[in-house]
Amino acid sequence: MHMWPWAPLLLASALIGCGSRDAPRAGSRSTPDTSLAALAAALKEYDWDACGFLRARVNLDADSLLNEFLRRDSRGDFLATNRWLDSAVVCPGTLPGPDTFTIIAGYRIEPLTGSAADTALYWVIYRRLGWTTYDADGALAVWADPQYDTLTFNLVNTAYGWRVRYDPMPQRVLADSLRIPLGRGQRARMDSLSRLVP
Repeated sequence: MHMWPWAPLLLASALIGCGSRDAPRAGSRSTPDTSLAALAAALKEYDWDACGFLRARVNLDADSLLNEFLRRDSRGDFLATNRWLDSAVVCPGTLPGPDTFTIIAGYRIEPLTGSAADTALYWVIYRRLGWTTYDADGALAVWADPQYDTLTFNLVNTAYGWRVRYDPMPQRVLADSLRIPLGRGQRARMDSLSRLVP
């Protein structure tokens, strides 16, 4: 397996998968598992030869990168091919196709303890309204599933600047930012969902 010159930075960083949990209390923090055995095992997920890492020096600040990443994701930029995204993530060559996505009403960011010079960890807490699928006519349909989701974002500092490491790709779009036609009655349904998550 080919390893990029900055791969040791990943081994030294905390690897966190994305998952859902109840919304944490304000001010709560969590220290993730940083065992080297877990990190080494996780690296095997990537085919580094096909990773497509963009060797351009960009994203010199972790906080700024995450804020911009979330801003673009929440307005739906990543529902299509996006050149900026290629410079923001570790492995643009393995990005999945955005067939469906989650609809949100908002989000907030909480930095986590455990960050270091080569890694930065955050909780992103989303107000989820529902998710999408396609109906029998091929129109995008909305399914209600209002609750809070918390995803843990791991940013790594490479020789070419900060990158977002993710698993899986979030694809969470603000209801007000949707630019995709919805099926009959789906827009009103989506609007009604926004009142279900305070």
